[in-house]
Amino acid sequence: MIIIIIIIIIIIIIISSSSSSSSSSSSSSSNSSSIIVCIIIVVVVIVVVVVVIIIIIIIIIIIILLLLLLLLLLLFVVGVVVVVVVVVVVVVVVVVVVVVVVVVVVVEVVVVEEVVV
Repeated sequence: MIIIIIIIIIIIIIISSSSSSSSSSSSSSSNSSSIIVCIIIVVVVIVVVVVVIIIIIIIIIIIILLLLLLLLLLLFVVGVVVVVVVVVVVVVVVVVVVVVVVVVVVVEVVVVEEVVV
């Protein structure tokens, strides 16, 4: 950006020096036209620089949003995996508890029947 501004200043100096070295009869018209050309060049370059900066900022914002979306997706996947693991652990614990209770009840019934008999 600074390099572009320096180039514009050099162009303005070159145009100004060429207009001052022109003949004195057409000096005023050529000088005014060169000033207009310089102003147009400066405005165009400033607009281009601003547009480029805006495009770069938009690209950076899009990249940040994509990274946040990827992070949310990763957290969602990790969350789903954690939920699945928790559900599997709970199911296994419930099955083990039910099996233990059934075994204890069957053993008590068998022991009570043997004692009664």
